[in-house]
Formats: sequence, structure tokens, C-alpha cells
Amino acid sequence: MELLRSGIIGFLQEPMLIFHLLWAYLLGFFFGAVPGLTATLAISLLLPLTFGMKPITALVACIGIYVGGIYGGGVTGTLINIPGAPAGALTTLEGYKLTLKGQAAKALAHGAFASLIGGVVGAILAMALLWPVARVSLYFKTPDKFSLIFMALIVTSLLNTGAIIKGVISTILGMMLATIGIDYFETIPRFIFGLSALSQGAQLLSVVVGTFAISEVLGQLESGRKGDLKIAKESVRHLSIRHFIFTKEDLKQIGLLSYARSAVVGFFTGVLPGAGAAMAALISYTLAKGVSRHKEEFGKGSVEGIAAAEAANNAMCPGAVVPMLLFGIPGDAVTAVMLGVFMIHGLIPGPQLLVEQADVVGAMLFALLASPLLIYGTLLLFGRHYVKICSIRKEVLYPFVAVISIIGLYCATYSYFQVLLAIFLGLVVYAMRKGGYPSVPFLLGYILGPLLERYFRSSMRISQGDFTIFFKSPFSLAFLAMSLIFIYLLAVKLPKSLRAMEGD
Repeated sequence: MELLRSGIIGFLQEPMLIFHLLWAYLLGFFFGAVPGLTATLAISLLLPLTFGMKPITALVACIGIYVGGIYGGGVTGTLINIPGAPAGALTTLEGYKLTLKGQAAKALAHGAFASLIGGVVGAILAMALLWPVARVSLYFKTPDKFSLIFMALIVTSLLNTGAIIKGVISTILGMMLATIGIDYFETIPRFIFGLSALSQGAQLLSVVVGTFAISEVLGQLESGRKGDLKIAKESVRHLSIRHFIFTKEDLKQIGLLSYARSAVVGFFTGVLPGAGAAMAALISYTLAKGVSRHKEEFGKGSVEGIAAAEAANNAMCPGAVVPMLLFGIPGDAVTAVMLGVFMIHGLIPGPQLLVEQADVVGAMLFALLASPLLIYGTLLLFGRHYVKICSIRKEVLYPFVAVISIIGLYCATYSYFQVLLAIFLGLVVYAMRKGGYPSVPFLLGYILGPLLERYFRSSMRISQGDFTIFFKSPFSLAFLAMSLIFIYLLAVKLPKSLRAMEGD
């Protein structure tokens, strides 16, 4: 708990961190709640601004956006049947049914309380496991790191259960993009096709803005306005603060064990690179349905279903932060962008970071512990007004987001080429998404690809070309074996389970 103590001291020495956490949470909630906007997009817009911030301030703000964005997605889903983010899809399935029954406040209260429990449990698990995992990681050798990155890419590629091949292709395309520029070992340009501008490669911010900002704007403008906002406003007109107060009877209805189970599932799902909140909610919801005594209520307005999805969603956040801090491996798209903040401020993920930057890491952990409290507190204050943020006209909002993204990118890079590259990547990813190719594996492939190549080539130099080096270390062997297990679970077992659920 030394890191937590450092974080608390940091907040006491800099009380403004509380303010930064609050505004960042509200910003994240806004982006998570508005259909089409995401926490990833919010942090993408924040990324250029972090140049002028202290590292501790920038990362605390990122945590606030992260937690707020994950929770916000389920609010609009509950009220108007349009999840603000994929993570809120299962919450929408149950929550909107309660809204139609005139129980919107009950659905929101259960969701907020489950998010509070999930976030706190996830933060505690992260603090408890961070140091033990860090100590073990000190024994990792270069082949072990290759096998770990390889496993991460396997998981990332296979998580698009609806079209696994397309997920693999997206990951490979991201890895190919990362090879453009100066070779890490030989320091010579490669794959530049005679264009000197390509020697600088695709910078992380350009890829992030293109992948999430530009492509998302194009997609949302094409889709047009969805949903009947008048109905949404009518459904919450009668609500007041007392309707959002969670009672002991509500707690008994689900049980602390169910909350804890969903939080643990969400946390460890978040640790898997690329899994994300949607996968955490799916696994937790499926498990809750399997063990529930009231299976018949699922799909018809089950508060157990809401609690399972929301607890897992928010426990996923601390889980995704753990591999990013220790190995530089993002747990999901948001932490992938957050990794860019680390790079901007010269912070190198790894066990040494926990020692040299204990105040920064501690502040992040404390922010993860405190942010869930904001979820329930802001619900009591603003619950009946949440739906109003969805009335912003898309034809005004999205062009504004596009312009801000491009300006922010230019201010960060001072490169017209990177701006043009971001626009080009935005068009490419937009076309990919229309064809069913997911964007998250593309980004994670871009980030993890260079690490995979670096550790592979280093291992080959150490072993003088002997491939058996990857099978001589127990860590490397374990990661390769886990890769095979994930291939079976994600490419064979999980698709069968999903087809069975659809058959039900």
C-alpha cells in the first residue's frame, strides 16, 4: 500500500488534483454518454493538451475520463435505448426495459451502485497485485517479453468474435503501419517508397486521431440522428434525488457476493490486452445469467444483469491499467491512448517506474479508487438531467470534434504530413469499420508490433538464430502455452457459447 500512501500524499500536497479529477470525470461521462463519442476520443483530444501539464495532473485527468466514459455509456442506453459506447450494450438490454416500465431511476441507481462497487474492488485488486506482479516481472528476459507480447497480440486479434479473421487482419495492418520509418536496429529508413516524409513514420497521435476521431466523425455523420429524444425526456421528467437513493433492500436483492464476483471477473478480463469493457460485461453477464435463480428475468429488465455488466465494466479499468504500468501493454483502447501520455512525459512503463515515479503511479491508483465515488455522487445530483446531453445536434457536434482533433494534432507535431496522414488513416479505418474490420486491434497492432519485432530480433541475436530460445524459459513457455489456450477459448469455445445464447 506504499503506492496508495504516495498517492494520498500527492493529493494532499496538490488539492487541485481533486478538481482535475472532477472535471475530467464529467468530460469522460459526457463523451461516454453521447452516442458515438467515447472515452478514447476524449483522451485523444486531451493528449495534445498534456504537453503543458505535469505528469501527475495529466494522468489523473486520464483516469477521470476513463472511469466517466465507461460508466456514461450505460446511462443513455438505459434511458433512450442507445448505448453511448459498446460497453453499455448489455446494460441497455436490461435498463431500457425498466425505463419502459417507469423504473428508470431504479435502473440508474443499480447501475451506479454496481459501478461504485466494481471500481473500488478493481482498484483494491490493482493495488494488491501490482507489486507482486512487478517483482515477478524483474525476472523476465528478452524471450519472455516476446512471448508475452505475442500472447497479447493473439488475444487482441481474436476478440472480434463475430469475425475473427477480420480481427486478425486489422491487427496485422496495424503492425505493418508501424514498420514504416527508421529501423530500430539498423537506423535506416524502410518501406518509405521513395517518399522522404515517410521516414518519420506514423506518430502515435496521428494514428489515434485518425483511428478514433476522424473515422468516428465520418461514421456518425453518415448514420444521422437516431432515437426519439422527446420520449427520453418524458421518461425522466418525474424523477428527483430520492428516486436514485440505493436501499438495503436493493442490496439484498442481488447480494454482495454477486457484486464481488462480477468485479473480479471484470478486473481480470481487463488485464487481458485488448479485451476491454464490452468483453468484461459480456463474460460477467453470461456468468450471472448462468448462476442466477431468476434466469427468466434476464432480457426483460433484470437488475442482476445490470449489476453484473456495470460492476465488470468499471472493475475492468484498474485491470487494464496494470499491464500498461508494468509492461507497456495497453489493456484496451483507452489505455493505449493513455500510453501516449506516458511517452509524452518520458515515463517508461516497467517495475522501475513504481520506484522512480511512485508519486505519479500512486496518484493514478488513488484516482482509480476515488473516481467510482463520483459516479454515485453525480447521479444523485444530476441524474434527472443526464439525458439532456444527448440532444446536441450531430451536424454541429461532430464537425467541431474533427476540427479540434486536427488543430490539436498540428499543435502537438507541427507537421502537415502527420495531419494529412491522420486524415488518410481516418478514411482507411472508416472504410475498414464499414466492412466489419475492428479499429481497436488495428491500434493495438500498431503499438505492440514494434515491441514484438524488437524482442524477436534481440532474442535471435542472443541465440544466434536458435528458435528454441523461446522454449527454454519457463515464463516464455507459459506465455506460449497460454496463447494456445486463448486461441481455443476465443476462436473455438466462445463463438460456440455466443451462438448458443442467440439460439436461446
